[in-house]
Amino acid sequence: MGFYNVLAENMLHRSMDLISGSSISKDYKELKKTQWLNHSELVQMQNKRFVKLVNHTYENVPFYRKKWDTAGVKIDTIKSIDDITTLPIVCKKDMIGNFESLKSKDFLSFKSRLTNTGGSNTGEPFSYYLQRESWSMIVAAVVRGREWAGYRLGDKLIGVGASSIIPDKQSSFGKRMWKRLERQYGVSTLGLNPEGIDNYINFIGQKKIKYLRGYPSGIFVMAKHISDNNIEPPELKAIFTTSEVLNDLYRKTIESTFRVKVFDEYGVRDGGALAMECDAHMGLHLTEEKTITEIVDDTGTPLIGKIGDVVHTDLYNYAFPFIRYNVEDRGIISLDQCGCGRELPRFTTIEGRKTDIIKFSNGKSWIGSGAIVIFNDFDLRKYQLVETSKDNIRVLIIPGKTFNATEKKRLASVLEYNAGPGVTIEVDEVESIQETKSGKMKVIISKDSSTRRNN
Repeated sequence: MGFYNVLAENMLHRSMDLISGSSISKDYKELKKTQWLNHSELVQMQNKRFVKLVNHTYENVPFYRKKWDTAGVKIDTIKSIDDITTLPIVCKKDMIGNFESLKSKDFLSFKSRLTNTGGSNTGEPFSYYLQRESWSMIVAAVVRGREWAGYRLGDKLIGVGASSIIPDKQSSFGKRMWKRLERQYGVSTLGLNPEGIDNYINFIGQKKIKYLRGYPSGIFVMAKHISDNNIEPPELKAIFTTSEVLNDLYRKTIESTFRVKVFDEYGVRDGGALAMECDAHMGLHLTEEKTITEIVDDTGTPLIGKIGDVVHTDLYNYAFPFIRYNVEDRGIISLDQCGCGRELPRFTTIEGRKTDIIKFSNGKSWIGSGAIVIFNDFDLRKYQLVETSKDNIRVLIIPGKTFNATEKKRLASVLEYNAGPGVTIEVDEVESIQETKSGKMKVIISKDSSTRRNN
């Protein structure tokens, strides 16, 4: 560990805690210890937090009180997480349109930030409040998880994701400075082309960056370019993949090309969940200290060792609770001890967040999760990208209240900017967007769509 790592671990998060009132340093120290607890000890920890959250929510959150009363829930009978199945499952469709009734009556007593999801599964953006304590735990858990791959705070890391997609739109000065201090860099996957990939590779080498993080599909495109053109890959220590399901082809191609191991990540901001892969590579450990994650069947009955719907309960968000929240992913959880010795439950299979790659004749590619970021900047209820033919994209949108003709032109302009020359973009306002038989809506429909399953 270098001097800067020591400085970063002792100063960066403490400074953030002082400035923002967060508790990252404390949470990180706690998580370093609790990762080695046995499963029964972890469950005892969850029991206390779960009962406290449920009681507070019933007294202070109108949305849940009404839903639970209608379902005949008796709050005084809930004594542990064994009673969680008495609570009805909710989904995004239940919550959209109920923003005010989802806020706790004592909302102002909690420091929270307004944020939103991009709608990677449903194409339907969703705004909510994230309590400071929940955010702090996630930041601490991410650092803990990356350490399983050898990373230390202050190590140089580059994120190949959705940064710099919107022209002239930048993050705040404070956020940019913080990333600089953490020595984290960001480049965009939307619009990857051979020249751009060459520039990224050179940048990684010049800055001596040792960790790469990004969408599996984006890093796969980079890996194919490196392999197909016999380019010497940069010297990395590990690669973190996130936001999309990592399939076997992507993992094998990325690992063989970059000559390092891939460590997969799973995160759901609105559900407050995080799971990360350790060096035993036997699945992704859930941050059970913060979130209860269930796998359930169509009736809401918990499943162990079988595929089912993924349901999360954030134990740290009292301001805007997510309790038994179906995130529209599917997966399998194992309670068996991992080869690393930790008894944190593991995702052994994750399905959902299915995205596609659209490749244009000009050499650029659109990555699904990167494209979604564009739509966060516009007031849209739903959206879908359809590749009608090579280099022709039809964008279906259902406008929100503030979306107008000017915004429509701006959206088309941003899409054309990212697609590059020779690509035709048609933006159409529609009354409805067709869903799949399962009730989900694909955000991107490409001519070469493929299903991405477990890792």
